[in-house]
Amino acid sequence: MNINNLAQKTCWEAGSNTLKLCNLYIQNFAVPGISFSHPDVYGHNSVKIGLVSDNMTFDEMSFDLLLDENYRVYFEILDIVFKQFNPENGSFANQEFDFFVNMKNQKGENVFTINFYNCRFTNIGQITLSTQGDETYNTLNVSMRFDYFKIENLKDLAQKGLQSYK
Repeated sequence: MNINNLAQKTCWEAGSNTLKLCNLYIQNFAVPGISFSHPDVYGHNSVKIGLVSDNMTFDEMSFDLLLDENYRVYFEILDIVFKQFNPENGSFANQEFDFFVNMKNQKGENVFTINFYNCRFTNIGQITLSTQGDETYNTLNVSMRFDYFKIENLKDLAQKGLQSYK
């Protein structure tokens, strides 16, 4: 039984105000990469002309969530997924949502927040149950696509006297 405080095991906290998810605690998170598409344009004598990128693509986001002992996080996510797609009758609905990830330092202070916009689940991984050791933490791998993200440096905003949003 997992009776430990999940917030003490990670510096990444996440959630969605749109979905009203409970607090999520993340392990193995990477800020998604960005790819740029440069058009191929050729000039005289087949010389390639270097142009500025006309397209930007964000990599898919993937992370591992720490699961609480009652699997509340898992059931909340499944509820959202089955509202998107009902396997019993084949109906689906567009369920885009915004999602944020807060990075905290060792003192528990927010350092920066990444806000992801128009997110869609692409994969809900399996839960591997294990009873090995006293501190067993179950995790769930989740993947999402999104349209774009913005990063807020919360320390800079606080120094300027601005309020950030979650």
